[in-house]
Amino acid sequence: MSQHRVPTERVAAVLAALAGPLGPWAAEERAEQLRRELLDGDPTVSADQILAVVVSRPALPASIPVTWRDIDDEAAELLAELGEHVEVRALLVRSLHDPALRLVAIQALGQLADPDTAPALAALAASEFRAPILTENEVVYLASALGSVGGADALSGIQDLRRRNWPPEVTREVEIALQALLDQ
Repeated sequence: MSQHRVPTERVAAVLAALAGPLGPWAAEERAEQLRRELLDGDPTVSADQILAVVVSRPALPASIPVTWRDIDDEAAELLAELGEHVEVRALLVRSLHDPALRLVAIQALGQLADPDTAPALAALAASEFRAPILTENEVVYLASALGSVGGADALSGIQDLRRRNWPPEVTREVEIALQALLDQ
């Protein structure tokens, strides 16, 4: 695999194009071309470049009407695909400790649904009970990720999240994840 690096501005533009409307002539084929531009080559290099855009938040093309939330969602989807590689999974687990990357890392790990990541996600949930640092949105995605990865560690993490008083919308997501784990 080549170790090609794509300039940060280009990575941001591709993420914006994938997250935004591709137009009537671009459809599936163009989207796949754009995805390949970011995913081809060394998976760790690709993941690192995507995470660099998430952290740096460079200027986006004015011609594409997207929000950073849209781009973060697209980044998480691509990172989940790259997460099939153990080195990328390790990078995503390390990213759980970086506030600028945490939400995207949680989303990607949840989409990946790899039981091997349950201990790291559960540890984040346990630390949230001891010393709260997560936003409510991060807790919602963390609960969802725990419900997706499954297993005893994930159940322990959900139980840790249940020990705190949350707003109703967060509590609802934690309970949905708990039920998903109990139904496995």
